[in-house]
Amino acid sequence: MQPMLKTFRRHRLMPTLVVMQIALATAILCNALSLLQQRLAPLLVHDGVAANQVILISHIYNTTGKGWSGAQIQTGYAELRAIPGVIAVSAGSPLPMVSGWYDSDSIFSSNGKHKANAAIYVGNNLVNALGLKLVAGRNFSPSERVDATMQNEGGLNTDAPVILTHAIAQRLFPDTNPLGQQVRVGSKHPSYHTVVGVVGHLLRNDFNSANQSAAGNVLLIPGRFIDYPAIEYAVRTDPNVLPAVLKSVPVALRRAFPPNDATAHSRPRIETFEAARAAFFHGRRAAVWLLSSVTLVVLIVTLIGIMGLTGFWVQQRTRQIGVRRALGARRIDILRYFQTENLLLATAGIALGCAAAIGINVWLMAHYAVPRLPIVYLPIGALTLWALGQLAVLGPALRAARVPPTTAMRAA
Repeated sequence: MQPMLKTFRRHRLMPTLVVMQIALATAILCNALSLLQQRLAPLLVHDGVAANQVILISHIYNTTGKGWSGAQIQTGYAELRAIPGVIAVSAGSPLPMVSGWYDSDSIFSSNGKHKANAAIYVGNNLVNALGLKLVAGRNFSPSERVDATMQNEGGLNTDAPVILTHAIAQRLFPDTNPLGQQVRVGSKHPSYHTVVGVVGHLLRNDFNSANQSAAGNVLLIPGRFIDYPAIEYAVRTDPNVLPAVLKSVPVALRRAFPPNDATAHSRPRIETFEAARAAFFHGRRAAVWLLSSVTLVVLIVTLIGIMGLTGFWVQQRTRQIGVRRALGARRIDILRYFQTENLLLATAGIALGCAAAIGINVWLMAHYAVPRLPIVYLPIGALTLWALGQLAVLGPALRAARVPPTTAMRAA
């Protein structure tokens, strides 16, 4: 180590440039990987919906200032259900991948020991209409449906039973069977509900920095909508007739919600679940590509920069290499020397870079509401830059090791 440290003191510019480049790369890489994971994680979560069978209908707004009556909503349900090829229909709010009325709240286990944030979906037949898979318990029965109005917050302040996703069931009841257990929704005005079933997966549609780690936390309530100003439908069809059903849906809606002066409404949005999912995640996919590109560019620039600086520095020390070879140093000794030298410089740069990564993250948290940088990304960044440094120095070190002692001395 002592010869290396003496070399660093005599030739300070090149080591300093390598250290600063690695420090900058580490700071950028750690934060870029963290942001990439945050944007990518929801895209990898199983949504649980029979994607190639479901049509989503939204934006059925009553623009007269009144809510749709229960009879009108039921008529819409019946008209859609009568379309040939339709398997199931549900009037619900919200629906997956549809940004309309929604609620999310804190959910507590019956003993109060466990807590989770969950999106709350209300509908009269959501399990069948979305094609959800029950992994425990049963579906709601028709007699368990409660009136969901604006006054009772969509059925939340009733004693209706609930169905949980597996993710939130594991969070609230890690050591016991969730079936038959009670959950408490909310803190200020809590309501209590008995768990009757668990579905494998269902994705929430209100991602943000606070709840994206709970992307699969959803609670279902069997609500029958009455006096609602906006309504949404999920329609499940045979995939072979889905295009024909898409053409029939507007006709059925016009029969159920005739656009006249008494019940004026805006034009509904009708789309397949797959199209809605693609549109919903469009911004996240763009962010993933951007962050992936930034990460790749940082790694490539760092690799090229280290190779260039190291190659120039090795060339400047040709005489030193020749002397060492003349004194009996083997090629493996020269190679090991430069790799060890790079490892020391990389370690110094990584230490500075980790401190800079934390500082950048604190600044981003203060100005852009970015979550705290998970500590795991610091060792990931360090290992990546160590490996990259060793790869970058390998070429110049191999060239130095192949230089014959006599050639090195003459070149000096």
